[in-house]
Amino acid sequence: VTRDYLKRALDAEGSMPFADATHQEMRSLVCAQCHSEYYFKKTPWTDANGQEQTAAVVTFPWNNGFSAEDIEKYYDERSFVDWTHKVSKTPMLKAQHPGYETFITGAHGKAGLACADCHMPYVREGGVKYSNHNVGSPLKDIANTCLNCHSGTEEEFKKTVEDKLARKDELHKKATQVIAKAHLEAGKALELGATDEEMKAAQTDIRHAQWRWDYSIAAHGSFFHAPEETLRVLGSAIEKGQEARIKLRTLLAKYGAADFEAPDFSTKEKAQAVIGLPFDKLVDDKNQFLKGLKQEWFQEGLEKGIYDPKSREGMTLKVSYPTN
Repeated sequence: VTRDYLKRALDAEGSMPFADATHQEMRSLVCAQCHSEYYFKKTPWTDANGQEQTAAVVTFPWNNGFSAEDIEKYYDERSFVDWTHKVSKTPMLKAQHPGYETFITGAHGKAGLACADCHMPYVREGGVKYSNHNVGSPLKDIANTCLNCHSGTEEEFKKTVEDKLARKDELHKKATQVIAKAHLEAGKALELGATDEEMKAAQTDIRHAQWRWDYSIAAHGSFFHAPEETLRVLGSAIEKGQEARIKLRTLLAKYGAADFEAPDFSTKEKAQAVIGLPFDKLVDDKNQFLKGLKQEWFQEGLEKGIYDPKSREGMTLKVSYPTN
């Protein structure tokens, strides 16, 4: 473990100071250096010339604990905002990839397993036993990972994983619908003249709902590492989203729009139309970048000796929009 920000975060949380970490715990903490929620904390410092500067310091928001609600509270206490939603004007949070925080709440983490146990399983070569450094999904080698502890066949185990994913996807999609409608209803209330003070409570619910939705899915393995916690957090995201919509329904009625229904956003094209996304312009901008600045970067790299055109041989640019 080489990242001091992880050590500082563990010490600030308090339940497991870094100095007390066991060898087995270190086999997860080495991964937690990157696979965790973080933000860039604006931190003042003085340079060699005595000038006051501000650094963006990687910080894990674990002071209150590791759960979605603990981290949410941390950000709220500091009035931290990642971005402001253009429709609902809600001060939003963006989850990164809280894999470690989620993992430690699940059965594997509570049983004392480490990330490396499943993602870097032990192998034997001759008389030597070592961790496989071909880091990847345990599902690609179920016989030598999952079935060391779990019973049944590979196919049965894959089916279990598929069922866990399906349950997560079901709640994930429901939460998406609820939160998106809350944003649109908030936008309508603002359009009709709702004040900042009137909107504050609903916007706070939207902020919390989307944070919890994002937290539960931003770490791709959450549904497997901790299915119960993932479903719990998604359930709370739906609850918060519905609480926001109840508040907004009262506001909409006050401003004469009690029968307002959020527009249809069931397809990508419809969603783009609802928010007024200038898709064609964005495609043109991207194509200009690909033809212009990107090629300039390649040329600069070539001149500096840090770019080898052969490294891109056989590569194909895959995009969902037309290139020209």
